[in-house]
Amino acid sequence: MLHKVLTALNTQLTLTKQAADNSRQQATHFESIAESRYDSLGLEQAYLAHGLSVRAMECMADIQQIKIILTSLFEKPLNTASCSKQNVHMGSIITLQKTKNLSSIAIYCQLLPIKGGAIIKHNDLDIQLISDRSPLGSSLLGKYADDIVTINAFDYKILDIV
Repeated sequence: MLHKVLTALNTQLTLTKQAADNSRQQATHFESIAESRYDSLGLEQAYLAHGLSVRAMECMADIQQIKIILTSLFEKPLNTASCSKQNVHMGSIITLQKTKNLSSIAIYCQLLPIKGGAIIKHNDLDIQLISDRSPLGSSLLGKYADDIVTINAFDYKILDIV
């Protein structure tokens, strides 16, 4: 699963770098030279190029975080005795369900130290990436299966942790 996240982040990084390069080229193109004080196309392109460059650096940091998690997962010895009662930790895939409406569809999410929001397809499931700094992510850390977490007046039951 983390390999899919890494692939998605690498794709996002490539697209962001291309967009930053295009904006930088347009900002310095001779047609972008201001002809009056109201002509701000070149300046706007420069701001866009800067913002995209910052986003590319954030994306590279996210990729490094995922690589650290992958390395630590491969270095950990597998202990099947502790797997039955594991808690939510970085990299966990958590299955949640609202407690008020038990017929509601389960929510699948993965806790990562990166910006959340993206949805990754895995085994025909949509898994939402959530940040450990988000309200949901920070309240899930350290919890166990069958625990209840409350976020924005909604109670969620932890059904499973992988």
